[in-house]
Amino acid sequence: MKTNKAIIYDDTCPMCRWYTSEFVNAGILPKHNRISFAELEGLGLVDQIDFEIGRDEIPLVDLEGGKTIYGVDSMVHLLAGKLPWLPAVIAFPPINWLMRHLYKLISYNRRIMAPSAKQTIKYDCTPHFNWTYRLLYLALTFTLGISLIANYALLFLAPTAQFGLLSLLLFLLHQTCIFAKTNTKMEYLGQLGTAIILAAFCLIPAFFNPFWAMPMGVMAVVMGLWQWNRRLGLLLARL
Repeated sequence: MKTNKAIIYDDTCPMCRWYTSEFVNAGILPKHNRISFAELEGLGLVDQIDFEIGRDEIPLVDLEGGKTIYGVDSMVHLLAGKLPWLPAVIAFPPINWLMRHLYKLISYNRRIMAPSAKQTIKYDCTPHFNWTYRLLYLALTFTLGISLIANYALLFLAPTAQFGLLSLLLFLLHQTCIFAKTNTKMEYLGQLGTAIILAAFCLIPAFFNPFWAMPMGVMAVVMGLWQWNRRLGLLLARL
């Protein structure tokens, strides 16, 4: 497959490494056209990238010196080869609006969704902090996660177990106080919200078959505490 485009991805972001590798695996992009920010030096592509935009929206550079495109536009350009109808669908204003906001929600919170100990190699790819999309992410994860957990507790747990679960959630929320900086508190809440939603998803089979209530409940506790401990450790290591 020959293309004059190369995607430049954040090599400190597990999510970015994964989905750009899937472009290669699916035959959408040649392997050598998937370039990390750490590999940019010496390739003559640095001047084609606006790094302030590139922190939030993945760049797709033209190897022949043409215009660099970012974010949703770069994704649509790559996928159009396999899905020729996609550009017309994305051009429909309501869908275009939804996809751009969904992209921003994921991009601004990508290091919350998939944290990594290594944050900067050569170029700073850290997404800008955006209050709107961070608060939206917190609202979605906490609302959905706690709703699932609360319904599970009411259906399957005794009152003492419900109290213990509530105490655990309040303790984890209280840990926000150990962070002095507002942005760091918001990152902790984001990591906690992600841990809660991952734990809550484990409970879904129990709502369809009570047989799974106990094993899924145990799995949810293990998943939630493991994710919280892992994410807290990565956060503290960066401070």
